[in-house]
Amino acid sequence: LGPDADIVVRYAWLDFVECVLYNGADLPLGPFVQALGTQQPPAGAHGSPPPVGSRRPPMGYNTWNFYHCNIDENTVKAAADAIASNGMKEVGYEYVNIDDCWMVERHPNGSAQPDPVRFPSGMKALADYVHSKGLKFGVYTSRTSLTCQKRPGAYLHEEIDAATYCEWGVDYLKIDSCGGSDWKEANTSWTLFKKGFDKCFNETGRYTIKSVEHCSDPKGCGQWIAGVADLWRTTRDMQATWESIMSTIHSQNKMASVARPGHFNDPDMLQVGNVGLSATEQIAHMSLWCVVGAPLLAGMDLVHASAATLEILSNPEAIAINQDLGLDGAVQGVVVSS
Repeated sequence: LGPDADIVVRYAWLDFVECVLYNGADLPLGPFVQALGTQQPPAGAHGSPPPVGSRRPPMGYNTWNFYHCNIDENTVKAAADAIASNGMKEVGYEYVNIDDCWMVERHPNGSAQPDPVRFPSGMKALADYVHSKGLKFGVYTSRTSLTCQKRPGAYLHEEIDAATYCEWGVDYLKIDSCGGSDWKEANTSWTLFKKGFDKCFNETGRYTIKSVEHCSDPKGCGQWIAGVADLWRTTRDMQATWESIMSTIHSQNKMASVARPGHFNDPDMLQVGNVGLSATEQIAHMSLWCVVGAPLLAGMDLVHASAATLEILSNPEAIAINQDLGLDGAVQGVVVSS
């Protein structure tokens, strides 16, 4: 669609003519078009919408599913180079996120110290490199005193960590929930990080996505989670098996009402391109994540990604559905039959 277009095709999927549209929400009937107009979707019950650019599910890359702890600054630079050159950037992928294992200890003042062997140039230089490609940079922590790989976590260091990440130019923070000491209330750490990143935004104009783990109770944490985070994991880690994908996607229904523009349920990172799924299963996996308005974080070997993998991840119709802000702000599709 061009910048002057005034209609959008909704929920059409041309490659799967055997699919049946279950129209239980009075969506517009065929040819499935709807006037766009100028009215913005509602902000929801948790106050003002986040800054422009964070209202749609984030798209990017995370190192964990393929590299696990085997990461260094050259690996991250290569991932950024790949996204900038293989067509993924053009369809919306923009975040390059490092998962666990980048930090080894804390400096005497409490600030985070990256592994000096694996990241000798430092995280600020690495963030600058990713930004030079027109992309955004993300890192990982845990709200507990230890990450899942036994590195220093954020417990009691949220304020200094937020300030450090702001100085580095971090655009995305994944906040895991692992081992060691923890706050009595889960949202204590998340609230402290939000306060720190709100201060960063006011000073720099750069918004930092906050991705937290976990929230799967719509009547509990679902009542306040959107006030402290942009997205939240709803399940355990997903594996590259069809059984794991089906279990994960079916568990998303109960939290659907919590999602809204700018705030999304996260069923975990994509396994497209990894060993364990057939070609058809990978297409279905990508399709389902798009229908539920999930964050799209690729997790395969970007440097050697096959043409078939890139075609799945870059499907324009699927991405358009994923990035659609929904009818009346309902951003998440739900399972209607099985």
